[in-house]
Amino acid sequence: MKTLFLLRHAKAKNQEKDQSDFERVLSKTGYAELLQMAEIAKHLQVQPELVIASSAVRTTQTATFFSEALGLEAGVIRSEFSLYNSGVGNYLKVINQIPESVNKALLVGHNPTISDLVNYLSDTYEVDLPTAGFVKLALLSDTWEGVGSGIASIEWVKVPENQI
Repeated sequence: MKTLFLLRHAKAKNQEKDQSDFERVLSKTGYAELLQMAEIAKHLQVQPELVIASSAVRTTQTATFFSEALGLEAGVIRSEFSLYNSGVGNYLKVINQIPESVNKALLVGHNPTISDLVNYLSDTYEVDLPTAGFVKLALLSDTWEGVGSGIASIEWVKVPENQI
């Protein structure tokens, strides 16, 4: 059975003049959220073999900071432009292409798509992740290629204290 972790990027600074949304960076609050979520992840022994993140700056920062806090090697992070400003279909394409040798993967993305993906994969329509919201899905598939609608069960949802 495969395990998929989903993490919404942490709180970012507001977009500044002459800055694109893609270039937004994490705020101090965002880094505090990630510290808290990394502690929870360590306690739950989260150790993904592959981390795939949207290539937007705030999402890449989230993936890098979170992975380092978990003690993961830098080489496990892959940047994926198709996760930026896209829908569930693009996220599924990325998931379906994860190498089968990987049993645990972490996807770092954006709302509303990351929440929509949780709901699509688990056939629930109640998850709306705040910034740095973190989910563990147990996939009822032995292959990444077989991941689709209703194929997962939510094992847990964790959110930063400032988002409760």
